[in-house]
Amino acid sequence: DDDRQPAIQMWDLRNCTYPFKETAGHSKGILGVAWSTQDPNLIMSCGKDNRLICWSNAEGKMDPFCEISSHATNFEVKWAPHKPSIISTASFSGSVSLHSVQQQQNAGTKYCPRWYKKPCGVSFGFGGKMMSFGVKKAAAALATDAAKTPIASYCHSLVVPNEPEVVPSADMFESWIGERKLRDYCHEKTRRSNNEHENLMWELMGTQFEDTGRSRVPILLGFDKDHIVKEAEHFLGKQPGTTLMGPPPEEKESQQHAPAQPSANLGPELDLTQAESFFDELTSTTEQKKREENEREQKKLMEQALGMTSTGSKDGDKAATDWSAGPEAIIKQSILVGNLPVAVECCFQSGRMAEALLLASGGGTTLWTRARDEFLRLQADSFLSTVGNIMTNDFEKLVGSSNLANWKETLAIIATYSGEQYQILCEQLAERLQTEKFDPRSALICHICARNFPKTVSIWAQTGFASKGSQKLALQDLVEKMTVMQEATKFNQPDPLFNAKVTQYAEILANSGRLTAAMRYLCLLQHDASSAILRDRIYNSAPMQMSKLFGGRPTFPFETTDVRIAYVPPAPQQQQQQYGGAGVGVHPGMPKAPGMGPSPGMPNQGVMPPNAPGGMAPRPAYPGAAMPPTP
Repeated sequence: DDDRQPAIQMWDLRNCTYPFKETAGHSKGILGVAWSTQDPNLIMSCGKDNRLICWSNAEGKMDPFCEISSHATNFEVKWAPHKPSIISTASFSGSVSLHSVQQQQNAGTKYCPRWYKKPCGVSFGFGGKMMSFGVKKAAAALATDAAKTPIASYCHSLVVPNEPEVVPSADMFESWIGERKLRDYCHEKTRRSNNEHENLMWELMGTQFEDTGRSRVPILLGFDKDHIVKEAEHFLGKQPGTTLMGPPPEEKESQQHAPAQPSANLGPELDLTQAESFFDELTSTTEQKKREENEREQKKLMEQALGMTSTGSKDGDKAATDWSAGPEAIIKQSILVGNLPVAVECCFQSGRMAEALLLASGGGTTLWTRARDEFLRLQADSFLSTVGNIMTNDFEKLVGSSNLANWKETLAIIATYSGEQYQILCEQLAERLQTEKFDPRSALICHICARNFPKTVSIWAQTGFASKGSQKLALQDLVEKMTVMQEATKFNQPDPLFNAKVTQYAEILANSGRLTAAMRYLCLLQHDASSAILRDRIYNSAPMQMSKLFGGRPTFPFETTDVRIAYVPPAPQQQQQQYGGAGVGVHPGMPKAPGMGPSPGMPNQGVMPPNAPGGMAPRPAYPGAAMPPTP
């Protein structure tokens, strides 16, 4: 604290003969010195000259690091134990002050405090990337003097997904898309799913990629053609179709090989060989007929012996029907005169439905159609009404009046018979299921069959999130379904819900390091401005790779504006004479600025005061012209 020689001395206790380092900077005696515990190269001193000086000992000599001004004489200084740049001082005035060396650094200093040196660190970037740095352990162990020996460090670039749970499924789906095997992907999802509704949904979406996929719809709904044929065969006891075939197979074959018999008048004469063949075939035909008659006679006798014979037996015996009286006579007589419409109407009136249809089948298309419609009208069976709608091609009535509890049967019918009206009818059935039965899951199946992409996506968005444990996984499942459906239907119209979900999922993929997959999803969107910023960020993260895979640069999402500094000239200052004297004029009521006077070389100007005698308006005084006296 000597005012004549204020200096800081550093001593080595192993050699106390003289100080090994000494520095001077204060003009008066030094009252306090503190060594930083965070950085041993920094020393803070305070003296009688009201100065606080921080010294740096990094280069082997004491250099001023910074100086902090103080208005009081400080006799003690200390570093904060947990805030490396904060110091506290105690003054003779009885106050304690806090100061920061970060705000008072010397501009010419080259030393960086040690607390700025981070042993390790990490920084996250776009695309799930992470940069980490640190000191190598081996180099840190060998380094004994950090100030002189450079310490080896490392810097690593890593990819850390923000949502690791979606990455495996996203990578797998990306491989399916790359190989363009979405139909196989639907079958894979069906194999892995245990939910009946999910299985049906994925199977129907798989049929959208097939040219004949519509024919498989009844099978997927549970109506297997082969299984139905087996049940019919079990019921009939024989192969279905054999009871409606004409002659037996051997007789049919003989008829195919036999030549046509010529007429007596128009046919050509037969030679000897043909004549012999003709009589041989005639003889064999006659013998065949005799055998059939004998078999029928024996069968009839056997049935009579067993008591199975009745008036309606299978051999066509109609002896119990009297066609000579009542409505039967009218029917008979109408047939005899060729009036089949009257005969058909009489058959309906008498309850002979089968006879009416039999007679109508020989009366032309008009009569057959009228008889068919009348038969269907008289029936009270709902299924026969459905059959009638099928036969009359009135599928709109069929769908509008069908039982919604059996919607799968209705969907199978229109898939089998409706033709070009199929998609429209599927939409009609789906609307009924949603509005009348409040069954969106069943309506979803109909929308898929109708290839209605917007309504399918809407139902998925409403019902999909409740079936998944995580919102991210639910979003991933939804986007995968929408992608498959869009590829199947070739939907290319803007859809706000589809755009929003795909953009949200693409952002998750981008932040998980799957930039290519994210860009591929964004390319599915049409005329979408909400994802323009994300497209631009993904493209600029890897421009060469993105341009190679997806073409040119996307549209720049921001508007370029040329911002320039507008020059505003200063407002001109006018000089005015004061009332009754020279000098710069001032506004009434404002004091005159001190030191302001008339500019040299400028003429004086003045105005008449507003309360001049005579009420005359003030007039300016021009140089060189005297003001006339006021009368």
